[in-house]
Amino acid sequence: DLPHTGLHGTDYNPQLAAWCEQNLRFVRVGTNELAPPMRYAASGFDLIYALSVFTHLPEHSQFEWLSEFHRILRPGGLLLLSLHGAYYTSRLNEEERTQFNDGALVTRYDSSAGTNLCNVFHPEPYVRQQFARHFEVVDFVPEGARGNPRQDAWLLRKR
Repeated sequence: DLPHTGLHGTDYNPQLAAWCEQNLRFVRVGTNELAPPMRYAASGFDLIYALSVFTHLPEHSQFEWLSEFHRILRPGGLLLLSLHGAYYTSRLNEEERTQFNDGALVTRYDSSAGTNLCNVFHPEPYVRQQFARHFEVVDFVPEGARGNPRQDAWLLRKR
């Protein structure tokens, strides 16, 4: 019930995209590759959300996708995403926990990018200083994305 609003969805996993296409008839659904670009025009979106996407991509891929989202967002557009934050430090080994607490990104199994085996943990200072450097941080809610068990919710605005 959103007049003049187009809803689009895309996923790297063709089975998930097919399910959405069959069950969410109000959304135009497609697939994407593990790396950008996407088929969308520049500045075409007011809002993009990526829930538990960056949690499964190594750092270089994250920056590629952030650039792509920046490209397809209109000026002032919003990016809503969820990330593994401080809640997950108990799952890290001592070296990883030190790295995380020092404000550095922690990545496990980066050769399995795009799968649940690849896990990435984002400390708040890293997100603010590195990850979101081409965006304005509008809001940050630790453990705010509760449907992706206890992931941090971030709302960013395209500068």
